[in-house]
Amino acid sequence: MPCSKPGFLHIEIDATGHAAYVVTPTGAHGDPTDPTATARTVAAELGEEGPQDLLARLDALGVFSLADAEAEFAPGASIDLIEVTLSDGDWRILNVDFDVAGASRLDLAQALIVAAVEATATDRGTSTGVGG
Repeated sequence: MPCSKPGFLHIEIDATGHAAYVVTPTGAHGDPTDPTATARTVAAELGEEGPQDLLARLDALGVFSLADAEAEFAPGASIDLIEVTLSDGDWRILNVDFDVAGASRLDLAQALIVAAVEATATDRGTSTGVGG
């Protein structure tokens, strides 16, 4: 997701269950309307089984059927995106041309990921500074 987008969340989870996410509020990347805003990094530990459990829950939601490696979005467009990289393939799910049901599944999947990481947070915030 582009760093210039105001107000976004970026989460990375590795196979061992270590997770980090960056909350980037409006202004954290040079927005003159709020020069004091800073991105915040949160660490979490999903545990050894956490990533597999999360993947199984995403699969049950049907999220991977929404994947489209060819999907493109217009520069500057507001997007929702989930990317999953595993040893057997890559999945890129973004809200381009989704019907209401597809968009709802993507929203649910994102909420599921955020909830899993929030529930296991071990460090609730390191400020990365303006322009982070």
